Amino acid sequence: MNNIDQFLSYNDSDTTPQLFEIIIPDAACNMKCKYCFGEHSCNIRNTCNSKLNEKALDESLKDVDHSGPGLITVWGGEPFYNKSQFLELVSYLTDRFPKAKLSIVTNGSLLTDYWTQFIIDNNIIVGISHDGPGQKYRGFDCLEHAETKNNIIQLRKNKRFFAFNTIIHKLSPSIQETHEYYYRKEDELGVELGTAPRLIRYVNELSEPFMFRSADFYHLDKNAEYVTNFFMRALLNNDTKSVNKYLGDPLKHAITSIIENLSGIPFTWIKDTPYCGTLDVLKITTNGDRVFCNGITETGDIEKAKKMLSTYKSFSKCETCDTNYVCKGLCSALPEHALMQNCEMYQYFYTKLREYIESFMKK
Repeated sequence: MNNIDQFLSYNDSDTTPQLFEIIIPDAACNMKCKYCFGEHSCNIRNTCNSKLNEKALDESLKDVDHSGPGLITVWGGEPFYNKSQFLELVSYLTDRFPKAKLSIVTNGSLLTDYWTQFIIDNNIIVGISHDGPGQKYRGFDCLEHAETKNNIIQLRKNKRFFAFNTIIHKLSPSIQETHEYYYRKEDELGVELGTAPRLIRYVNELSEPFMFRSADFYHLDKNAEYVTNFFMRALLNNDTKSVNKYLGDPLKHAITSIIENLSGIPFTWIKDTPYCGTLDVLKITTNGDRVFCNGITETGDIEKAKKMLSTYKSFSKCETCDTNYVCKGLCSALPEHALMQNCEMYQYFYTKLREYIESFMKK
């Protein structure tokens, strides 16, 4: 267990502390993915009229350390969709937080030569939403178009590209096939890529066609077996790079929570909160408003949001759920009726994941 502890500690600690996140509230997205969490938020609009309010931002961020290192993440919408505001925002952040690292989350469709050079010149880290073999269900594929593909290569060569954020859903259900897709792309492009696969979340009825339901659970069983074998093989080979590069934080969080529960040995970095950062990371819009995340700001009721965030286990089903120690409520932003649409799927996956991990640990 000491080897596992050291291995997991290394994986968890190899990150830059998050200072805060900036949301561009009117950064409309040009792709409108039906199962995207952000798509259902009031933060996503069809216009780009919001202006950067430096005075309001200064007030909202007054308690944040301006002189130390840390990570600031920018997202929308699609950050590149509002060109003038993104440029103003980067200028503001680099002026106020000179030692911080900047990162953005983009869909990659607007990754022109101009933006690529801007990212490199300003030392910005980029994460791209891309679903591997399931990208056709999103729309534009940045790995199939010459300009965006070449710019991803340039970002990787300049150590500015981090990984693809990949949603696993009913129509693109296999983590193994997702890995194999990116392996092929690495060979084709001649650079390392990486992906952080995660199961889909139900937000509203638009998500339903992509959700795993009981007839589809055999995919989850296969995913649980594959992920366990992938992780344990990396552990035995002390291969932290593969875990960081191809599992991503959501799956690592689930695996470590299960190992902690099975072993009875606490891992100090595992927090008793849902894995989403909502309870830990300050989120501010470019007009200075304090928000929590896309889902929870949909109602516009910040007081209700605060209550939900502080009582994420209060739903009756969570109190008696055998896998709550893994998901811890899954998403503190979702109202109960939406949360319940996720429960059966996540319970099944985490139960199977536990079975495979427990079997491996007994060997």
